[in-house]
Amino acid sequence: MKTIIVYDSYFGNTEQVAREVGKALAETEVFRVGKIRPEQLIGVERLIVGSPTRAFKATKAIYRFLDEIPYGGLQGVMVASFDTRISTADVN
Repeated sequence: MKTIIVYDSYFGNTEQVAREVGKALAETEVFRVGKIRPEQLIGVERLIVGSPTRAFKATKAIYRFLDEIPYGGLQGVMVASFDTRISTADVN
């Protein structure tokens, strides 16, 4: 199953998760957001998007990437997402 993982990362944690998930799945390519174009999604069967949580949201780059996907461009594609964040208990 052709899979693409797109991620953004500030401190490397989200990238690490994306690459480990990519290793666990067959036929997977991993791209940092900004290094992939929507037309590269043609023929993909599964899309996974990962982002660090910044101000309770995904990064602006991830939103831009998702906004560039044409309406209906993910028809029939399985989609999943994940985030990485620091626990509020760990914030000083």
